[in-house]
Amino acid sequence: MIAGGVSELCLLVSDYVQLVGNAQARYGLRASSQLAAVPPPPPQPVFPPTISRSPELKKAAIQAVMPFAEKKPSIELKAGMQEIVRITYMQDPHHFYVRRVRDDAVLSEIEEQLHADLGRLTREVTICVGKMYGVKHEYPWKRGRLDRIDIDEATSQPKYCVTLVDFGVTASVTVDRLCEIPAALSDRPALALRCRLANCEPDGAWHPDDTTLMLRIVDNSPVTLHVRRSGACSECDVTTHAGLSVVHVLRFHARVALLDPSLPYPETASAAPLRLQPADTTLRKTGGADVIITHVVSPDKFYVRETRLQEDYVKLCEELNNTYDVRDESDLIFLPKEGSVCVALVGSETGTPWARAQVLSARAASAVRVWLPDTGRQLAVPWRRLRAARPRFTALRALAIECHLAGISPVGGRWHESAGELLAQRSGRTLRLLAQDSRRRSLGAALLDPAGRVCLNGELLAKQLATADGSIDFEALTAEYDSTEKEPIPQSPVNSENATCKNYKTMARSYQDEFQPGSKETLRLEAKILLCESPSLIYISLVHQQKTFNELFEDIQKFYSKRKTPRRERWKVNDRCCAFCMQSQTWRRATILKTEKDQVIVFFTDFAQTETVSISNLKKLHTDFEMIGDAAIKCHLAGLVPADGEWPSITKEFLKDKLEEYKRVFVTKVGEFEDKSMPIQLWVYHTELGSALEPNESEWRCLNAELASRGLAIDTRRIEGAASGQDDELRFLNVRGSVKEWLLPPLPGSTSSDDIAEWLPAEPLQAVEFTALPTYIDNDGIIYLHDVSQEDDLEFIRDTLEMAFKEEDPKAPYCSWRVRDLCVARYYLDSKFYRGTVLEVNHDQANCLVQYVDYGNSELCAFTDLRKRVALHQIPIQSHKVSLARIKPVGEQWDQTVLDYIHKAIVEKKCFVKVAAPPVNGVTPVDLKYDKLWINDHLVEFDLAEYIDGSKPIERKFKMKSKHATSTTEKNKRTDTEPKIIEINSSSEPDYIVEEDINSSQTSGSPDSFKISTLVDQNGSASEQGSSNLVSYLRHEDREFSCSIPVINDTNSLELMIIQDSESHVIYEALLDIVKEVGKDMPPLDGIYEYKPCIALFEDHWYRASILKYSEAKNLVKVHYVDYGNIGIVPLSDVREISKDWVCLPPACITARLHGVRVNPDFDPDDVTKAYIDTFLDKGPFRATIVDYVDYDNSVPLVELRNTDGELVYKKLIEEKVLLHDTRDGAASEENLAK
Repeated sequence: MIAGGVSELCLLVSDYVQLVGNAQARYGLRASSQLAAVPPPPPQPVFPPTISRSPELKKAAIQAVMPFAEKKPSIELKAGMQEIVRITYMQDPHHFYVRRVRDDAVLSEIEEQLHADLGRLTREVTICVGKMYGVKHEYPWKRGRLDRIDIDEATSQPKYCVTLVDFGVTASVTVDRLCEIPAALSDRPALALRCRLANCEPDGAWHPDDTTLMLRIVDNSPVTLHVRRSGACSECDVTTHAGLSVVHVLRFHARVALLDPSLPYPETASAAPLRLQPADTTLRKTGGADVIITHVVSPDKFYVRETRLQEDYVKLCEELNNTYDVRDESDLIFLPKEGSVCVALVGSETGTPWARAQVLSARAASAVRVWLPDTGRQLAVPWRRLRAARPRFTALRALAIECHLAGISPVGGRWHESAGELLAQRSGRTLRLLAQDSRRRSLGAALLDPAGRVCLNGELLAKQLATADGSIDFEALTAEYDSTEKEPIPQSPVNSENATCKNYKTMARSYQDEFQPGSKETLRLEAKILLCESPSLIYISLVHQQKTFNELFEDIQKFYSKRKTPRRERWKVNDRCCAFCMQSQTWRRATILKTEKDQVIVFFTDFAQTETVSISNLKKLHTDFEMIGDAAIKCHLAGLVPADGEWPSITKEFLKDKLEEYKRVFVTKVGEFEDKSMPIQLWVYHTELGSALEPNESEWRCLNAELASRGLAIDTRRIEGAASGQDDELRFLNVRGSVKEWLLPPLPGSTSSDDIAEWLPAEPLQAVEFTALPTYIDNDGIIYLHDVSQEDDLEFIRDTLEMAFKEEDPKAPYCSWRVRDLCVARYYLDSKFYRGTVLEVNHDQANCLVQYVDYGNSELCAFTDLRKRVALHQIPIQSHKVSLARIKPVGEQWDQTVLDYIHKAIVEKKCFVKVAAPPVNGVTPVDLKYDKLWINDHLVEFDLAEYIDGSKPIERKFKMKSKHATSTTEKNKRTDTEPKIIEINSSSEPDYIVEEDINSSQTSGSPDSFKISTLVDQNGSASEQGSSNLVSYLRHEDREFSCSIPVINDTNSLELMIIQDSESHVIYEALLDIVKEVGKDMPPLDGIYEYKPCIALFEDHWYRASILKYSEAKNLVKVHYVDYGNIGIVPLSDVREISKDWVCLPPACITARLHGVRVNPDFDPDDVTKAYIDTFLDKGPFRATIVDYVDYDNSVPLVELRNTDGELVYKKLIEEKVLLHDTRDGAASEENLAK
């Protein structure tokens, strides 16, 4: 028995015994006689402990053996080391595992050996914490270390928690997923190394999006690891193969903050960034060229593009538009670098072209500042609209030339707006530019308008918008140009010898014969898909017509750029015209869809695009340009209909994916036009790649048949081939006025709810501070608001939807709805239609929960109040999502009462908004102010919210001085010990935080320097030295006095103006006169602390005051004018030191609280303020009695106010429940009264 089990016994011993310093020990059996000394047997047999099978077992019993030593990597990470690694597992940026790329071969060797040994390894597992096993959990067999044993509460079975040492992944498995492995595998070092990003900390806890962003940056590719500090968890910098520092990318996206921004980061070798050559300025030497103005900043800075490059620009835009797609994020730029060349989506509407761009600044991910080198425009775009530029798009140099009008300068040193407008009006026209001089980057130019025979430089002089410097004679320049201009302007482009138009009647006939089919086979014409909304709405252009239309487009540009054509005074819907496209900066044939005052909505009939243009950019379409049909042909897939009347999203997505999959698409016309749309079959040429010994197989595939075979559409008839009439089949190649007859869409900007995945997101906020109108607050405290400047857009949306959906829809009750469907929904309060998104569907009740996207609120809408057809989807969502910055709810979530209070306070009221931080997950943190009330701090003051950093709204840190503390000159001297700057109680004024600066040691005596000394000890009590040297106003000794209330700062306290007798009044007036006269000669502030006496400027006069708050960042001080009660915020330079002789008189106004009552929190603050005004303001006189003092330093008196009849002045407020009894004040404390 022993002989047969020697190998198993040795293997078992090898698993239990590990000799220090000898990892390759071998074991065998020896007879007793062969041993030098045999130890005596134990007195009793020794048995290993057994694991209890009791169901009450909460912890697994583990054999009492020494834990196995953790396998360290063969070469540990050392500070300063640089390695190429792969990230194998990531919990967050401060907890992830990497494996060296050079260890990939070692890992493959381990896995191969483990796989080879699986067949002969024992399945009887001996459990021991710290031991290495073979583990199988959602992976092939890997090495894993047993960390602990837990008990599954559901099954009472042990679960074994293991770490896959070569990956860093943890897993919980059952015992059948473990197997013993030999020492040759278990003794090999672990390959996974634990790391964390160095020099960064998140704002709070790590969010899963932070981990997702880092993984997207790495993109499963090897990265360079720079070790800054080694240890069990090494602190490292991670740099991608593209040279991106991960920590800097996270900081750019506002996910982390750098602990030491000045810390240098190592540079890694990366591909040289693409550069764009500057614009060709050879016209500086040649003297002039025909140009088009592309962008105007002012007459001192505008951009032009030569007309000879217009065709290059159009081709570039089309190629960019065909290459890039906003849905394809493979070329995303995670960290734009200043000066780098990229491609940017310059607008949010569907079909807006991409443009080449150069990054000017990238300080925030929400707004990257870029410059468009082909037009000269500068704009801010979100980082998600930027894509890496491919090398072929940088071969063409910049097309926009920066210029300035030479020989003139603005009147008064600054250009008037009308001067820039004069240049902007010439945009789109061909002008003659004569080079005069040049600056460093700007070309001095004289611009001549051939249409009006005028020089724009001279026109500005004539309109007294500029003055001449005498260097250029503009009249002689214009006369010289007129004499050299020999070509007359023809009245008709066809009859003139130099006409740019061709005879398109002949051209239309020529290509009909060229493409006549030579056999009875199905005629397939190659087409380009311009627009694919659904199988029932497709726009195509025929490839073989491309050359013809390119010549047409070129002639259109020449004709309308160089010649002054007559303009029509009135335009109406369906009129054909030539419109200047602002996106492509070219003239295009178009049809008018809608007129709106001085603007029209046009459909570009050769490109299947819609745009709003100014009426001034419309010109009459010459008859010669109408001889050939439009390039864009409206089509539908013949023989296919949707199952339920509307095409589902899956069918549209499948069709679009197929069209993107194949580069070449062919069409066949089958039958007659139906509802102004051509029935077609869509064909693709599919090739199946064969093996090494088999040829490739190719075939024609019809997408119509494929949609029907997959059940995505219903085939109404079997299509064998093309229609029999070849004349009808080819007639569509020369449809005259096709858009006018059959290309018009059913409703401009309208489509089905399934046509688009979601509404366009709201555009980024354009300003840091603005006035907004909140419309809704949800249960998470997210506020929906819009800038008041968007009111016109919202009104336009309302009016348009009302016009489009005013008629009842009999099909509405039978429409099917799904979650996330887009819709137009009627709002029950005003019965008007608004844009919305379906959140929930209740088929039993026949209604949906719809969120009105432009306002944020959600309501139940019956099916009869919903419309499938989506209108105005090109307009972004108008509401912005914001949250109140710096605060959080009291508890885990916002209380409904608090949300109702906020709703009542701000919704549908104009509020001032100040952006506090970049958006996080689409929500922008802001400070919100209504009237004079800052909502964020107001909620904290009323215990309705808490500050995120844990700070309190009221926290005083020193004691007010008594009369005896300031009686002598010696006690009023300032010491070198400086007060600790603390946050001071705020009212409804803006949040000016006094910032701590404990380590400051400034000793300069300049007005802007301050001595900051310690005022508060660690326990928060005033120190002996500080309390004996600080100056303060004397406190009133009278416990009863007559008063009035001149101002109400907030509802928690009252300002009591003491009514003085005649003698006291004379003393106070004399003191105030002295302060006003001598105040300007007092020195600047020498130290700042709460309630420090000072003098402050108010309407050109100095008055006594005390400091409430100080903002070092804004250099503003919040002061309380102690003799009048009002509060003001003034610059630091308007606050001075006060003379010690001016604090001997107590303040004429006392800040006090009402005794025994408090404000009812259920009342609106505006209502409470109004009640206070009616009860206290400028009423009286009142008889005030100080009952007690509050605060630890007895600085705030509690008073009762009575009228001449002895009744409480605020008795009515108590009866109306505006004020509630507050038992916390209690009876007057004898001790406090003694004080």
